[in-house]
Amino acid sequence: YKDEEDWNCRSLTSQLTVTYKEHPHIDYINLMGEVIFPNLKFEEDDIDFGCILNDTECSRYVNVTNTSRLTVEYEWYFLILKPQENLEKPKAIPAEDDLTVSFGGRFDIKKSYETEEMQEGFGGNLSDESQQNLFDSEGCRRDNNNNGLSIEQVFDILPLHGTIEPGDSQTVQFSFYGHADCNYCVKAVCEVKGGPKYEISLKGEASLIHYSFSAHHIDLGKVYYDTITETHIMVHNDGKIPLHFNVLGVAQNSKPTTGELTVIPSEEGPVAAFSKRILIIKYNPGIPAKFDKQFRVQVAHFEPDVIRISGEGVFPRIKLDLPRFGDREGVYANILASAHESLLYHHRNALENMKTQNVASDCLSETMFPTEEELEMEAERLMVKMFAEQIHPIKLDSRGRKIRQKAHLADYILDFGHIIAGKTCSQNILITNNGHSNVSFAPDRSVIVGSGFFVGCEKVRQLPPGERHNFSVTFDPKTLEQGVHSAIVPFNVVGGPMFSLRMQAHVTVPDLFLSRDTLDFGYVKCGECCIITIQMFNNNQVPCWWNSNPSTAMKKEKSTDCDSALIPLL
Repeated sequence: YKDEEDWNCRSLTSQLTVTYKEHPHIDYINLMGEVIFPNLKFEEDDIDFGCILNDTECSRYVNVTNTSRLTVEYEWYFLILKPQENLEKPKAIPAEDDLTVSFGGRFDIKKSYETEEMQEGFGGNLSDESQQNLFDSEGCRRDNNNNGLSIEQVFDILPLHGTIEPGDSQTVQFSFYGHADCNYCVKAVCEVKGGPKYEISLKGEASLIHYSFSAHHIDLGKVYYDTITETHIMVHNDGKIPLHFNVLGVAQNSKPTTGELTVIPSEEGPVAAFSKRILIIKYNPGIPAKFDKQFRVQVAHFEPDVIRISGEGVFPRIKLDLPRFGDREGVYANILASAHESLLYHHRNALENMKTQNVASDCLSETMFPTEEELEMEAERLMVKMFAEQIHPIKLDSRGRKIRQKAHLADYILDFGHIIAGKTCSQNILITNNGHSNVSFAPDRSVIVGSGFFVGCEKVRQLPPGERHNFSVTFDPKTLEQGVHSAIVPFNVVGGPMFSLRMQAHVTVPDLFLSRDTLDFGYVKCGECCIITIQMFNNNQVPCWWNSNPSTAMKKEKSTDCDSALIPLL
């Protein structure tokens, strides 16, 4: 048996039919035969080294197994293809002497020739003179587009030749040397003595690393100090080489730590050529203050790039047009003093910056002086900061759920003063959103039921920054005794600190004191008039309206009632 087109091992079957002359009986004989050639099986038929860095080396390893029952002797040589040419899958080719192509150097030289495929790969049909120019003095094929390098300077195979016993395997190393900006496509041919030839496609390219970041500085602006803020940057691979990078100086946990940056790549592995990778950045400021954080990203062998994250931690807040309630211990007064010093420190720094920019001094004096509103807002920030820096014990509700504890700001005071019993009074209060985002809040009116005070404010949702909300507080002392009455209603701000509104009123009744309660005119001469002067005293804090009513006997006579008011003494 001989098939010049196929040198692969196979089993053949056929059937022999035996007929007899002058007899109808027919016999069938099954024929079986096995054709054995020295054959190999390759673990991979196409090796793509991809794009590697200039002046580096890359190797791939392929297991080769002798699948026949004969000892295999083999050797390797190259066929050059046009760069970026579409390669067919490796296949076995006939092993005739006139189809053998080898190159000089470390490879044995046999007969050299140009196939139609190779000629097309290098620009069509080549003349004899042109073909000779494609080989160097050592017989190596050169590519004019790749700096005149011989193929042996780009690809290498170890071992170049050898022997494999039946059933054994051998590891073959294919190496690619990345000369500057080269791009090669070749076929490595494994010629088996007495067997077929196997083609392995080899492709490789070398280039430089090109990358960029979508931003080196991200300003988060105003963010809530006690929540996790998430942003991202993108690493762009603008080159052909897969990009490896490492994030330095930050944690890479899924749950960020308070005050620390957390950077998580959107996916693992290198960044493919001409693609991008998203770096997810998470940050929880932890305190209401300005922050400026940074981390580094090292790409390949380059110096790390610094990425800055800045912003300011804030909290939802509202302001009432009422005075603050000063505590007896003087804590709030001390905080106001600290707030004043803090504002002066920041204003001095701003003053120096403005001086360097040649800003007029009269403008500096107007803009750098802290206002009362600035002072109050800074005091609130310091109170929330102190609360955030403290360690608080965990509290659970009746269902075992964790209760989120909030900072408590200084209370507001609403004093109705002295109120006459039975008289209802009210006062309008203006709430302003002096924060940087929409705010929702509601007073807990359940704690003041039966106190005589009524807060006419329900839950307010999404009050925009700078907007105002008006409500009234009413005091009705009809069912209350005389004396001082007070109540405290807490205001819960969603996502922010809480504060309380302290209300108080002094219930009293008008009272009048006379210097004498008996008037004795004695004997008065007829035709004369006797005048007695008395004094009336209002010792209470409310006006006292009075009038004089005549007795029943006097009503029969002409008389005029006297009606007047006595203002309380101050």
